[in-house]
Amino acid sequence: MLKKYNRFELSEKDVMSQLGRQPSEIEYKLLLHFFYSRYLSNPIPELRNIFAKNSKPILRTDSHTFVVGIESKNSITGSSSLRTQYACGTKAALTYHSSFSKITIGRIDKDKKLNYPIHGNESLFFIQDGANLKKVCSEIIDLGHVSIYIVHPGSLGKVLLDLSKNSFGLDLTFSKSDDIKILSDSKIHGVLCVGDPNLLSDFKNICSKQRLINLSLGQLKSAHIISLLIQNNVKASLSLASFFHAEPSSQTLTPVVKTQENQTERKTVKELKNYSRQVLAIWKSIKDQKLNYLKPEKYSIGTMAIYKRKKEIALAFPDNSHYLKNNIKTGTRILIANASRQLVNKGFKPVGFTMIMHGVDLRKNDDQWEMQEMYSRAVETSQLLKMKLINPLITSDNVRPDLEICVFGEKMDNTITVNESFQNENNFITLLGSHRGELNGSLYQKEIQKISGQSVPSVDLRMEARLQEVILQGIQTRLIKSVSNVSNGGLAAALANSLSQSEKGIGARIHLSRKLRQDEMLFGETQGLVIVTIEESDLMEFERICMTIGIPSTTIGRVTGDGRLKFNDVVNIAREDL
Repeated sequence: MLKKYNRFELSEKDVMSQLGRQPSEIEYKLLLHFFYSRYLSNPIPELRNIFAKNSKPILRTDSHTFVVGIESKNSITGSSSLRTQYACGTKAALTYHSSFSKITIGRIDKDKKLNYPIHGNESLFFIQDGANLKKVCSEIIDLGHVSIYIVHPGSLGKVLLDLSKNSFGLDLTFSKSDDIKILSDSKIHGVLCVGDPNLLSDFKNICSKQRLINLSLGQLKSAHIISLLIQNNVKASLSLASFFHAEPSSQTLTPVVKTQENQTERKTVKELKNYSRQVLAIWKSIKDQKLNYLKPEKYSIGTMAIYKRKKEIALAFPDNSHYLKNNIKTGTRILIANASRQLVNKGFKPVGFTMIMHGVDLRKNDDQWEMQEMYSRAVETSQLLKMKLINPLITSDNVRPDLEICVFGEKMDNTITVNESFQNENNFITLLGSHRGELNGSLYQKEIQKISGQSVPSVDLRMEARLQEVILQGIQTRLIKSVSNVSNGGLAAALANSLSQSEKGIGARIHLSRKLRQDEMLFGETQGLVIVTIEESDLMEFERICMTIGIPSTTIGRVTGDGRLKFNDVVNIAREDL
């Protein structure tokens, strides 16, 4: 991938301008490898802000330290999800797989220290990737006073410059001048250990036992100079500023293509007296959908996976990714909100997410703009939903722009396990959110009405944040007995989902009155809708919470014991048919 986007150039004239003098041959090569390594970590300058921010793989919360590894085919920068876990001395607790990508979520003890303050006298020790890297990193971390940094292919030079932060110099030691190629060698990857010089022999012994290739690179120093020593002879000595020349500002990307307006596609369809057949068709379509792979399988629920050990953690990905192809801006918001809501419905507080943005041909302005739009909307959504964006990745050569979202969270204190199934006869069924009956881009519009729509439903992220707060409070206070997300297939599919998981004989009777058509109420995929069940004695208290936080709640029916799904007078289906 890097060859396609390789626009790197560095001339002696540029170096002379930076140094104010003619560089020696070895000085020029040293600068070239450092600059090329930095370029390989950001080969498309127009997308610089995506790589410059949110690139750290670690997120700390009050309860957990999450490690987020990410990789994908055709990535424009090298990455490895497992190497990220190994560098932190842990393993993947939860894994998401698609045909293109892999995302791993690991956790480490909150009190385990990973990165120590840099004082400017630490040794630099590189360990090449290998079968026993996890064990080596774990043993080195246990030594204490060591920080480990991930080195993706070609990024060693960049990692060293990031470590320097324009505040510390480097004494780099090599046995021969040609060895400096390691700084930007795209075949070289592993981890960089930065720690007390007295630990250097321990580093070497640990690597020797596990038969991993390693190299002592030298050490940091307080003087603002980067020096190159070949067999202890100084061959180059350049001021730190020479390696941190100002980069041109990123250009503003604007699309050449016209953005599509979010208009509602309507087709004159005669309203029916009965929609039972359509509900069954939509429900079958949803059951036939093939979900991406989650591990551990035994703790996978739909598009979620839960890691059960002490305090639980979970990850989720959206089940309505089709919206992105119609509208990148709104689609990105919808996907993140959907996955986040799934965690909340299980009693997990979303704390962060990662994303893989699949581009088409990133040499083109329009495709670069699409990546920028995905990223900008993701950052906006993370702020409004109070999550952190961690370690995003960009790929290319996809058929069309696409986005993979993975949201992760932690179990709230005092929460019980809540699922979609209706629990007890006579519980009230309540709809949270304002149902607008939007059929734009819906499964019903595609499968039943045979409309190829180009619009998407609207999404209110501020209202989404309040909705999630209500759900978490309802679960913590034991008021909510079940939660079902309204997503693909609309309200009809959410009800069918709950009933299909309920005990034999359980049914639901719904009466919903709106200034909407029956098919809009049944199949509209309004964003930010959730169905919950509440015991009659708890209904007033739950409605008080909704009113205080500012979320519409409407009691639309009751759980019954007749084993049937009844909706107004237009649906009457036996539970066994679901």
